[in-house]
Amino acid sequence: MQIPLAWQMPVSVLGLVLALLFAAGLVRRYQEYKAYQRARLRALLQHIAALEQALDRLEAIPLSMGLRQALFDYLHREYQAVQRLNPAYPGIAARLERMAQQAGAPPGATSGKVPAIEDPAHYQCLLEALDTLAGLLAQGGRRLRQAAAHLDDWRREVGERRAEVTARFFIVRANRQQSAGQAGEARTLLHTLLEQLHRHGPDTPFVRELYQEAEALYQRAVRGLPLSEEEDEAAQPALRAGAAGAA
Repeated sequence: MQIPLAWQMPVSVLGLVLALLFAAGLVRRYQEYKAYQRARLRALLQHIAALEQALDRLEAIPLSMGLRQALFDYLHREYQAVQRLNPAYPGIAARLERMAQQAGAPPGATSGKVPAIEDPAHYQCLLEALDTLAGLLAQGGRRLRQAAAHLDDWRREVGERRAEVTARFFIVRANRQQSAGQAGEARTLLHTLLEQLHRHGPDTPFVRELYQEAEALYQRAVRGLPLSEEEDEAAQPALRAGAAGAA
């Protein structure tokens, strides 16, 4: 059917408008898709950076070989996701190679005891790092691709290392305060340690032993007895047991 001459111009204009609207819709959807890709890449890189920072901070804290391997393998897969989002991302090939190597032979302590911690800022950094690992483990095996039994063991391990870090920090500081003649401050620190272990420590034999040792130190402080012998002797059986359990 032929369009009447009087309608040809309006129909042509309408067709052009519809074509422009369709093209604009395609452009808008493409821009939205690219914005989504950029936001996803940005969030992924922030997540990777947080986990890498946590592992760097925990290099001297004993964590089991299996947990360290799983975490670096996870980082390797996250960098693969970065490559899929942006194949031209700077240095991606080198990062993938480095993560693959570290997944096979992860850096960091896998045995021994938590070293002495004196600086409050360092203590807070360690807690934040352990909380980062705990948050990832809380998301389940879908992300780490591990069996539930492994995840349960690792959650308990990270919780115990957090309690151990807390114990080392407060015991060392209490000993320093007592040596400096600040007996009241030493008692306050040990009382705070007991509260921290009670509130945040997982209910495991290792943490219960830590609590008992902290309670013994607190009672010594209350009686005015020195803590120096307790710091490295009486408090170490649980610390050594925890490090052995992490191996």
